[in-house]
Amino acid sequence: MGRLTRFPRTFGAVVLLGALPAAVSGCTTDVQDPEAPAGVPNRVVQESGGADAALEGRVAEIGGCFYIESRHAEAALTLAVFPAHEVEADDDGDGFTFLEQDYSDGDDITVGGSMAGPTIHAVPEECDDEVPQWLVSPSTPAP
Repeated sequence: MGRLTRFPRTFGAVVLLGALPAAVSGCTTDVQDPEAPAGVPNRVVQESGGADAALEGRVAEIGGCFYIESRHAEAALTLAVFPAHEVEADDDGDGFTFLEQDYSDGDDITVGGSMAGPTIHAVPEECDDEVPQWLVSPSTPAP
């Protein structure tokens, strides 16, 4: 009987300690480039490369924020968080340029990367921070 009463306590402590890193890592990071185009979520990165999954869809400009809209029937929105050094305002002022390709509302887009996981990156105030985030992998190291 003594072993049964100790096991739940030990198990509870392991579960509590195991949940602590998840709670701590679920924080927001604020590192955005203030010179990035308005409405384009971005993050300052130093590394190059990263996850190589692909997010495909159409650029959707909603309320001044650029999302990627799924091509599936449910048309789910995702916030693609771009490497700040690889995204800039386009010449027309109605979209953005990523890796020398211009994008605006309705354009097809495919970006490599992965879902953000528990870390939520700060996004422009025009954007809904409750929308799932996709971390776009940088193709080159930051200058």
